[in-house]
Amino acid sequence: MRTEIALLAAGALALAVGCSRSGAGADAACETPPRIQAGFAGGWCALPGELREFVIAHEQNLDFSGGEPSDAQAMEALSLQAEQLRRDERARWDELRAEHRSDPAVAAWMARYGRSQEWP
Repeated sequence: MRTEIALLAAGALALAVGCSRSGAGADAACETPPRIQAGFAGGWCALPGELREFVIAHEQNLDFSGGEPSDAQAMEALSLQAEQLRRDERARWDELRAEHRSDPAVAAWMARYGRSQEWP
């Protein structure tokens, strides 16, 4: 069970980290996902695809629990896994911020979202 959840979390992170460049601009079939809070829905479809994919994966990772640990060793392993996931997400977020800082609309959206996640 823990392995399946870990693989799911790793897959979501891989999607966020290794996503292809979709380019800026609105997609014809873009819809704001239900998990995205109303305060961040404005401008969602105009965000670069790689940023949207990262945010969707991050929102899914917020629910990551890793399952029920069977002992202290399993609890420690889950804790380390969650910490690594947060470090990887933060590193990717920093890359995306640097990549899109020259686009005022995207940078402003990212600043608002980042503050909501307590990312400087």
